[in-house]
Amino acid sequence: MEKATISIDIGSSGIRCCAFDLHGRQIAAAGHSYRVWYSGDGGAEQEAGDWEKGLTEGLTELYAKIRSGWTVAGIAMTGQCPTYLPVKRDMTPAGRAYIYQDNRARAEAEELAERFGRRRIHDGSGNDAQAFFILPKILWQRKYRPEEFGKTVKALQPLDYVGYLLTGELATGKPNACGTLAFDRMAGGWNVTLLEELNLPSDFFPDRLMNSTEILGEVTAYMAEKTGIPKGTRVVYGGPDSQCCCYGTGAVEEDILSNMSGTSTCLNSIRREPNPDLRVANYLHVTPDGLWCEETGLNTTGASLKKVSGILFGREDAYDQMTALLEDTDVGSRGLFYLPYLSEGERDDALIRGGFYHMTMASERGDFIRAVMEGVAFAEKERAQMMENRNRPYRKMMISGGGCRMAAWNQIKADVMGIPVYALRDYDAAEAGAAAIAATGVGEFADLNEAIKAYDLRPEEYLPRTEMTGPYRELYEAFIELENRQRGEEK
Repeated sequence: MEKATISIDIGSSGIRCCAFDLHGRQIAAAGHSYRVWYSGDGGAEQEAGDWEKGLTEGLTELYAKIRSGWTVAGIAMTGQCPTYLPVKRDMTPAGRAYIYQDNRARAEAEELAERFGRRRIHDGSGNDAQAFFILPKILWQRKYRPEEFGKTVKALQPLDYVGYLLTGELATGKPNACGTLAFDRMAGGWNVTLLEELNLPSDFFPDRLMNSTEILGEVTAYMAEKTGIPKGTRVVYGGPDSQCCCYGTGAVEEDILSNMSGTSTCLNSIRREPNPDLRVANYLHVTPDGLWCEETGLNTTGASLKKVSGILFGREDAYDQMTALLEDTDVGSRGLFYLPYLSEGERDDALIRGGFYHMTMASERGDFIRAVMEGVAFAEKERAQMMENRNRPYRKMMISGGGCRMAAWNQIKADVMGIPVYALRDYDAAEAGAAAIAATGVGEFADLNEAIKAYDLRPEEYLPRTEMTGPYRELYEAFIELENRQRGEEK
């Protein structure tokens, strides 16, 4: 039988288990959706029990589809990061997970910045003190949920927890560790001094730190019985979805921008050294060769379109109806603007708020749809410019995920960005990237470069239209002016 590798994607809205052959072609997939609890004050939480249910049901369904024709060579994980799951001594959850969208720890992030200095934190960990990251979430939990914190002995992330369920082994990946603010990139380990100064245990995070292609362990007899996956199947750690996506799209040069377009957006590109801009996040890349993966992102991009679809059409996936309505509106959405910040703050600005602006009696349904698509494209361009090397500007953007399945949106992004966009519309690059990491980790490829070259990428090309350059440049400037004005009002 032919060999396949499996990716397990612990996403924002569900878990997906996918099998790929050694050319990157998806063989089968199975998914399980779950909810996010939004508190209205910036909170965003998930139940780790839903991850476990999705894992067992997804693997069971997936393996039933492939068992007769494929041998599972290995498994790797990917998914949301940074998300904080507090666990008790027996490795069961002490409470819900505080996902990356949770912005309640704004004050705690500011306290960290004032106490230790933003530059020191960023230089040490690669990231700024923002509520988006894990350490502020831990401090918020200790302050506002002391009983829950008192039961917590370890801070895990989704990949850590799912890996533990699969293998019984506890570890975290070095790229994931960068999202905690407690990782010392120069020492390559946990910043014990920082943890002690914050009166946190030095072993609060998993002791074992792994490269993405390292083998975490093997599927246990218990999980084999639960899912059908053969006992002893090797599990490779993997990495965060945005880094796996950057690798999986083939964005392996510094002038290629990766756009992971799903519930949220992550923009990534590789660097030799971390980007010193405080607004830019830096993670050790999933390629274990000393490269970094810089990142900016937005929490509610695809979520914004789903929200508007649900309001206008009564369901969140009315993509054909939305596409048809776009024909009734022009560039600029009749003056309607949309700021795509619905999570009570953004990862690079905890105070920013979203919404529609400049609505008039002339505004039609199609204008709301186009305004969302344009607003997301403008916000993505703004964040891409934070990362872009002026001496080596981006020459193309590779885009993957559910948000790239609408051709009209891909074209808008090409026009706004002013560079060619290559959309992998039938290929989830994060999941395929994780599958390639699994294949490399178990020895099917010599290294990750060989693996991604073997993958059969077939992107659709969207070239920027010359006649749109001027109008979209003016609209982008108006968007930035509106956004800055809104920031001033919030402050």
